[in-house]
Amino acid sequence: MLFYVLIAFWGFFIGALVGLTGIGAGSMSTAGLLLLFHLDPAVVVSANLINGALMKGVGTVKHFHHDHPQVDIAVPFILGGVPTSIAASFLSGVIPKMLFRAMIGGMLVFVAFLIFWEAWYLPRPTEKNGNGDGNGMGTKKKILAFFSGALMGFVSGLTSIGTGSIIIAVLLVVIRLKPKYAVGTAVLEGAILLGVGALAHIFAGHVDFRIAGLLLVGSIPGIWLGSHYCAKAPDKALRVIISLLLMYAGGKMIRDFFVL
Repeated sequence: MLFYVLIAFWGFFIGALVGLTGIGAGSMSTAGLLLLFHLDPAVVVSANLINGALMKGVGTVKHFHHDHPQVDIAVPFILGGVPTSIAASFLSGVIPKMLFRAMIGGMLVFVAFLIFWEAWYLPRPTEKNGNGDGNGMGTKKKILAFFSGALMGFVSGLTSIGTGSIIIAVLLVVIRLKPKYAVGTAVLEGAILLGVGALAHIFAGHVDFRIAGLLLVGSIPGIWLGSHYCAKAPDKALRVIISLLLMYAGGKMIRDFFVL
């Protein structure tokens, strides 16, 4: 019984984290479920996709209340990511368990370095839209967003990691959105890409609905609360802490692959 209660509490923590920062639905949740609860990697990925899709759907509603998501910016990411997410979701069930853990670990370490660099070294834009004119993105940025979405769709469908952290980095570094608008836009994109991946995993038969349901019990109120306080959070400090935790978790998974 305690095992299930702890998974629900973990879901609440992840939900609050995603609402505050736009990241963690895949990376932090996957790391915790693998290292703390010792679940099967394929079960973890599918449960995180379902949890992430519904959780970010709720978060999207809350962020729209504050006018954070930029729909015109999200569209090319989504168009690129949907087909690759479907394709990758069917591959996760055929990868050996330890190799799968090592792949997830490598992704966690990469995401951790990306978050740390973005939080510590990148100056924040001062305007809502990175172009400064309120007219969305130019053609080059739309093309980059499309291919970034395609890459993230494949990665998230395979590992459930990346829709928040890496897209957040692209929105901040390339598109130059202010953090709260980048978070809102990433949550919207993540809800759709994760939802597509979750449906593909359901059809592929990888899902443990009990684990996914327990995560949702905690994550839905968590992301609602975190989204409400998004604009007030110490953004840089949160990102640095998250990056350090992910480096540890990812490094441990990679080490286990070579030791065992």
